[in-house]
Amino acid sequence: MGPLADQAIRSLRVDLLIMGAHGVSERAGITSPNLAEAQTNRALIDSAEQLAVVADHSKWGVVGLSRFAVLSEIDYFVSDDALGEEARSVLGREVGRLVLADTASA
Repeated sequence: MGPLADQAIRSLRVDLLIMGAHGVSERAGITSPNLAEAQTNRALIDSAEQLAVVADHSKWGVVGLSRFAVLSEIDYFVSDDALGEEARSVLGREVGRLVLADTASA
């Protein structure tokens, strides 16, 4: 994290970026409690052709200090099947593709 990392990341191009999230909400998007981390995450997203966010159901409704992505920027959102109906509806409408892992067979 930090300015040197952000500068180096901006020179990269990646096909698919897979990242986690501290919090996810309809209004706030994807958030982090750490400003420096959010800035580095934003640099990573800007360098990527596609973005996949992986976050279990407990992240829905959590809002961190700093947003680093809006939902419409996400190509793939991967979560577990305990994700609530409201979240499923919002994500199904906003992201490219919502993927839910079946936890019953785990």
